[in-house]
Amino acid sequence: MGSFQKTKFIVSKHPRYVLIGILALVLLAVLGYYQERHQNLPLPDPVVPVLVSKAIRQNLERQLTLVGSVYPYESVAVHTRLDSQIVKVHFQDGDKVEAGQILFELDNRVLKAQLQQQQAILQRNQAELDRATRKFERDKKLLNKGFSSAEQIEASRQAYESSLATLQAAKALMDSLSTQLDYACIRAPIQGRAGTINLTAGNVVKTTDNQPLVIINQTKPLKIKVSIPQDYYEDVRLAQSLGPLKMVAFNAKKEELAIGTLDYRENSIDEQTRTLAVWGIFENREERLWPGMFVDVTLVLGVDKNVLVIPLVALQNDQEGQYVFIVKDNQAYKKSVKILRTQNDKAVIEGGITEGDLIVTDGIVRLREKSQVLAHIEDSLQTSSEKVFAQPKTESSHLTAPSSSQQAT
Repeated sequence: MGSFQKTKFIVSKHPRYVLIGILALVLLAVLGYYQERHQNLPLPDPVVPVLVSKAIRQNLERQLTLVGSVYPYESVAVHTRLDSQIVKVHFQDGDKVEAGQILFELDNRVLKAQLQQQQAILQRNQAELDRATRKFERDKKLLNKGFSSAEQIEASRQAYESSLATLQAAKALMDSLSTQLDYACIRAPIQGRAGTINLTAGNVVKTTDNQPLVIINQTKPLKIKVSIPQDYYEDVRLAQSLGPLKMVAFNAKKEELAIGTLDYRENSIDEQTRTLAVWGIFENREERLWPGMFVDVTLVLGVDKNVLVIPLVALQNDQEGQYVFIVKDNQAYKKSVKILRTQNDKAVIEGGITEGDLIVTDGIVRLREKSQVLAHIEDSLQTSSEKVFAQPKTESSHLTAPSSSQQAT
């Protein structure tokens, strides 16, 4: 009776705590019964958020991506053709120069004096020739009248021819001096950009100097050299036979620098590297290309018309070959595909899928056949994109598509 009295005392003293304990016991009993009834039932499949892209048909260029080196279209090392002293420089380092523009002036005083002297000699020789010509003509007339001998005519003729030869030699020497005087003005042989001026005013230059006065590179247009593996020689040859081939130059940031055309290919394949060197010409109007640069070059060999294209990232491999996941009625299905070729971030498909199919490009690792998905559609193969959300047929419709930062992982 002692225990009963004690229990009765507790219940009467703390009825609230007793009620809470009874409710806890009832709840535990209900949970135990529910777990026993449902512990063998399968859990519902989770809904997988995925990023998908439409399979589309488009014209796709056939490209070769290569590494190229930029060269000037023409390059000239300017040397003196006269031993003299530089008296004036008419340009600065890095200036743009035009063909025929005066770059350097050399001391020409000695040449001018020699030319003036030769002009006086030429005038004297001309006078001697005129005198010999008149005597020769007069002697011929006297011979016809019988007042001159054959010996006098021969002497007159020899004097005339000697004077003529002396005059021609004087003219040649004068032309030589005029040419040397012209060498005293060193002109730009081509249009282009000047480099560093190696010798300035006051320096003595000689024709035997190895160092050029300046180097001029023509940068508009210029050339890019790329090396193509010999396995692609036939593709390049056939494509070039159909017309000019487009070449596009890019920098390391994948920014387009210039568009040109393939000019010619070398006449032999390098035996060591087994590559064929080809040269492209680029107008380079804005001078975004510069001699000595390394650039990425895309060589376009043609265009495949109306081919079925999907993002390359969607391709998967297993023991049976290559496959993709497509989304239909909010479920994922595995489809085997045949790849004709890949280019950059795209793959050309033959068979397995059709135009307009939704191809999974992100979230693939969590998929299996008939997985429930929440699809975020983005047409990454086209310039424009649209975002469409397909709601799954489950109670988990509150799930949202992954953000752009999550898609990148």
